[in-house]
Amino acid sequence: MVRRAASDSEGPRPTTIRDVAAHAGVSVATVSRILSGNHPSAPATRTRVLRAVRELDYVANANARGTSRARPSTSCSAPTSSSATRSGP
Repeated sequence: MVRRAASDSEGPRPTTIRDVAAHAGVSVATVSRILSGNHPSAPATRTRVLRAVRELDYVANANARGTSRARPSTSCSAPTSSSATRSGP
């Protein structure tokens, strides 16, 4: 019996941000910054990245985006009563 890789039975895998970065010749961080639009970038770099996105039919994975932005909830409670910090009458 011949074993096939998981990707063989599932068809083509979706394009990732790493694929876009490799195709455009830039880092994953550069692709991320250009797609989020919140950092300045050279016009030539922006053009290369957007062309790679178009050519590879890249669509951001909403589940991955939600996971990456999720932050653990941490809270710290401190005494709020003024009598808790005073030692005198």
